[in-house]
Amino acid sequence: MTMKKGEVALLTIAPQYAFGSSESRQELAVVPPNSTLYYQVELVSFVKAKEVSDMNTEEKIEAALEKRQEGIALVYAAEYARASKRFQKVTR
Repeated sequence: MTMKKGEVALLTIAPQYAFGSSESRQELAVVPPNSTLYYQVELVSFVKAKEVSDMNTEEKIEAALEKRQEGIALVYAAEYARASKRFQKVTR
């Protein structure tokens, strides 16, 4: 997904990526089990990531660890192709 500043998007989240078979009770809402969630989001602002060539060694290590964690989370979500791309970014 790509968005531009000020753009609005509707995100659809399938039950297995939301609360699954569990009910979620929040202060303002109750989400029944196996519900599909819909979120309308607007990109208000963003900070462009620093180029690797502009990072010092400590920043490079921190960025690599973040990509590694993202990859691990994707593996747990069975998103293997996306996980592979994250892990490749760790080694760059």
